[in-house]
Amino acid sequence: MPRPLRMTYPDIPHHIVQRGCKRSQIFFHHEDYEKYLSLLSEYCAIYGCRLWSYCLMPNHIHLTLIPNTEQSISKTIGLTHKRYSDYLNLRMGWKGTLWESRFRCYAMDDAHLYQVLKYIERNPVTALMVERPEDYIWSSTRYHLELTEKHPTQTLNPLWESAKQWSEYLEQPTQKEMQRLLAEHEISGKFLGNQTTL
Repeated sequence: MPRPLRMTYPDIPHHIVQRGCKRSQIFFHHEDYEKYLSLLSEYCAIYGCRLWSYCLMPNHIHLTLIPNTEQSISKTIGLTHKRYSDYLNLRMGWKGTLWESRFRCYAMDDAHLYQVLKYIERNPVTALMVERPEDYIWSSTRYHLELTEKHPTQTLNPLWESAKQWSEYLEQPTQKEMQRLLAEHEISGKFLGNQTTL
């Protein structure tokens, strides 16, 4: 069965997802998360991606990236994940594949953007790891709620008109129907929303 064609669009938000091979753990210590964010920031700057949100879960990652070119995302994620895999294999004394297949990616219109951002930042709550999104330190939530300074390696953009508004929005769980829709687009890679906005 052929792999779905992955389309990327300059200046349009994209949701990126990639899991560990066989859903195995990919982050073990604080320095692992820091290393990944440092590599991501390095290649975002080199290849022209703006990072709007992220959540690094123990066995997978979620990102919202806005690319400058059609190749920006593939180059940024490809090199970030290759170098992180090399780093972790060396540190752990492993050999072989760290990541599960290709990363998954789909673009979206503005009408769905904030739903995706909320879904990403609520991921640790949905997984029952924390009670509130801001309790999880390996996501963009605390920066967006103005609870911490921007990490020096990140290129995050602020959300909403105020941190209070974003906090109130994050309190509302993502509806089951929206979760199903996002899961479908993660698999298909199809544009989420109205493509006439392109």
